[in-house]
Amino acid sequence: AVVSTQSTGKKEWQSIAVVFALFACYYVIRSLPSASRKRQLQPASSPEGGNPLKADKWVYNPKKIYPPEWYEVPTTRQDGTCVRKNNLYFLRTHQTGTSSVTNIFYRYGQEHNLNFVMYPLKLNINYPGKMNAHYLESVRPVNGEYNILCQYIRHDKMDVLRLLPDGVIFTTLLRHPLDQFLSVFNNFDIKSAIPNLQVYHNPYREFFRNPDRIAKLSPDSIYHMLQNS
Repeated sequence: AVVSTQSTGKKEWQSIAVVFALFACYYVIRSLPSASRKRQLQPASSPEGGNPLKADKWVYNPKKIYPPEWYEVPTTRQDGTCVRKNNLYFLRTHQTGTSSVTNIFYRYGQEHNLNFVMYPLKLNINYPGKMNAHYLESVRPVNGEYNILCQYIRHDKMDVLRLLPDGVIFTTLLRHPLDQFLSVFNNFDIKSAIPNLQVYHNPYREFFRNPDRIAKLSPDSIYHMLQNS
């Protein structure tokens, strides 16, 4: 009976040791720099969830010469009136005030019956993936022309020139890099989103010790936020 009791107790301790070892391995793996953790952006596909569309044969012609007056900043005429520009590309950046400016463009476009680049019934243009210019061309407005692109997208000059009319104005908002980073860090609660930062009294200092490693430990949405900030 004594031998049986000792054998049972030994098996229990062995089970506890195995469970502890498994937890230790899991914690070590989670703590290692995930350099091999490849982040692949979503393939361009139809918003309806179909198979990815085949790459088309559209090629941008870099030799095309655009008249310089197409890209001049609108000036005020002698009579005090401004020269209106209806074709606009607004590259949105995080925590720089672009939401307020985008709403102004929305109201302007609605007032002047302009067409916006967007998926039907969907505000997100496959962000943070590459926007599907091929699909957007297939759902052009009735008059066949887009006027304004002011959604969050991965910037691609070729796609913008492809979708918008010649002479489109390129614009964006910039902010001091440090102020922008701190705003993103606090507004999206980066410290709580990344487990490795939660134990530090000064998460900013710890983040800048190894920003690439810390960013790769974050969820996808936070990762892209940090990459853009």
